[in-house]
Amino acid sequence: MLTTILSNYSSFLASAGYFILVLGILVFVHELGHFLLAKKLGVGVITFSLGFGPKLIGRKIGETQYQISAVPLGGYVKLIGEDRGEEVKEEDRARSFSFQPIWKRVLIICAGPFFNMLLALVVYCSIFIIFGVPQDPLPLPPKIGGLQTDFPAEKAGLKKGDMILSINGVSINTWNDLSSIIRKSEGKELFIKVKRNGENLEFHVTPEISKEKNSGRRKTSLCDRDHSSL
Repeated sequence: MLTTILSNYSSFLASAGYFILVLGILVFVHELGHFLLAKKLGVGVITFSLGFGPKLIGRKIGETQYQISAVPLGGYVKLIGEDRGEEVKEEDRARSFSFQPIWKRVLIICAGPFFNMLLALVVYCSIFIIFGVPQDPLPLPPKIGGLQTDFPAEKAGLKKGDMILSINGVSINTWNDLSSIIRKSEGKELFIKVKRNGENLEFHVTPEISKEKNSGRRKTSLCDRDHSSL
């Protein structure tokens, strides 16, 4: 009982840690957008904080206080003259957010979401560069990997390792081609040509028709499952 509780508690802490880490990255990038554009456009930045609440650690560089706060569920950038009714010194008016033209204020506000979208694009592209473009799995070749006892394929003389070349004159390139033709045969005899040890051999096989247990649908097969075994 205690082991289960400790295990669940550890899983919860790990999940919470990952959540805070990812959130911290998103918040940092978002606030960095506001911060960089404000600096670029000549607006003074008083505080750059990762987290809310009381300051845990921090350092003042120039006019800006950089800090990590106690509540790791957000962050903020405090600009000069950002709040309505805030008193701004005469010498700071030119660098006050509220005294900037509207296009500058809009750019500073939009910089946060834009940096988040840029981060998503960078992560997305990095995944493709590192891991490549996802591809469909290679189709299985029509080679018999095993035989089911007392099923039509074994009774007809097919053997493990046989490469199916054609069925009723239709070339077979993948295992899906084979499965498709068998399902469509509706229990009719099939003329199968295979290659075994460099020799082409021919067999007549009649698939079995059975009903699936759960759905009651008819199933046509040479074996008990549609896989690389017959």
